[in-house]
Amino acid sequence: MTLKSAINKTLNFVTFRPVTLTIFFVAGALAPMLKFFYSNTNNWDIFRTSSRLLLAREDLYAAHPEHYLDYFLYGPIFAVMMFPFAFFPKALGLFLFLAASTALFVYAIYSLDLPEKAKASMALLCSFDFLTNQQIPQTNGIVAALVILSLAGVQKERILLATFCIALGAFMKVYGIVALVLFLFTDQKLKFALYFVGGCVVLYYLPALFSSVSFVNQSYVSWIH
Repeated sequence: MTLKSAINKTLNFVTFRPVTLTIFFVAGALAPMLKFFYSNTNNWDIFRTSSRLLLAREDLYAAHPEHYLDYFLYGPIFAVMMFPFAFFPKALGLFLFLAASTALFVYAIYSLDLPEKAKASMALLCSFDFLTNQQIPQTNGIVAALVILSLAGVQKERILLATFCIALGAFMKVYGIVALVLFLFTDQKLKFALYFVGGCVVLYYLPALFSSVSFVNQSYVSWIH
């Protein structure tokens, strides 16, 4: 077997979808859990506590040294996004969060209008950085997934999906707003603008379902500060 054929066989193996997904799931969900048992989990404490603070209508952006160090830096909608994970036992909730964010990122990549091998290669190239992101854990993988999904939505003319992902990324951690540049690459600009504004209104007030409108308004002021 020549070196070239060996490399081709290896590439064909690792870019086979089940193999790629297994590698990415190990990097994104299983391996990061090892750090849970010997390292502090301050970021996860911030994430999971935000849901409880929202329900109790306590200031999300104040210091809460009884729960965690540092500060909550995300939009109020992020506290809502944590509901499916916040009320499980700490380790289980973290694993479910890691698994969900990993699944979202992989789903986003495989939603792109690209050849199968290109999507697999993209996932594999991202796997190491994704591992380091998940070990802390961080939210950058989620924001990246939303940006990629917005691109996939524009590619497939699914404007509602694209604009919702952009709005969610922006209301979650601001950085997602960069995907608004996709407005330039669609022929459905009016629909894009209307859907984006509508998504922003929904996401702005959604946390009020679990607190109050006045609390949400004050939370955005605190977030800006």
